[in-house]
Amino acid sequence: KHRAQKMQAGFFGDTKIRDSLYSCAPCREFRGRFAVVTRNGSVQRPDPSVQAGVVHPKTEQRFVLLSAPSLYFSESRIGDLVRICNSADIMQMIRQGGVPIGSKYPRRNAVSFIKYCNEGWEEDDHYVFFLVTDDGRQRIAGCYELRNRHRETFETGYWIAPEYRGIGATGLLALIEFCRTFQVGSLYARALEANQASRRLLEKAGFRCVRSKSEPGPYGTMLRYERSLRTRLKTPP
Repeated sequence: KHRAQKMQAGFFGDTKIRDSLYSCAPCREFRGRFAVVTRNGSVQRPDPSVQAGVVHPKTEQRFVLLSAPSLYFSESRIGDLVRICNSADIMQMIRQGGVPIGSKYPRRNAVSFIKYCNEGWEEDDHYVFFLVTDDGRQRIAGCYELRNRHRETFETGYWIAPEYRGIGATGLLALIEFCRTFQVGSLYARALEANQASRRLLEKAGFRCVRSKSEPGPYGTMLRYERSLRTRLKTPP
């Protein structure tokens, strides 16, 4: 439970919660043990230098999915991150994640989030990726995370900047292909029953709702979606 809370707090940039939960004994035990151990006993770690091209299915705009350590965060890019997180639906998602926040998402939370992104790769604890425009500016279009590993299964989380909606499922499919390179067996994600956009995104990427593993929450029923990586979609989304 502590570990899941720490991941959620870190993903949204809550420094106090993240640091306090990192200090507990169970979380210290897990740190540095997040690489995938395959059935034959070999350890597979993701390569942070790998990049994947992504094309918007409607506009044909090109993007690149890359690891957090590969992206330089200038003041301008930090400002973009703050702007995105201050959009109404992402602010709602942050609050639903249990992060205490005022009327605005502050810069200090963005800086803490960037630190969290890089720490995950350094410690093999969690892996954050950014989807950016494939041009000289590399504007942030979205963010994906692999976390809470259990054997060959990861939880994934994501958000997409409002101006780039429609690219989310395609970006997630690119992440799935990357996961196959280091022997991830399956992924799962959670979405509120009322969040139709997130549910459509997951379904387009081949995830299926498992209602038997869904659970009630303070903001409504939290549905669990799962996808095996041992099979491929028969047709594109």
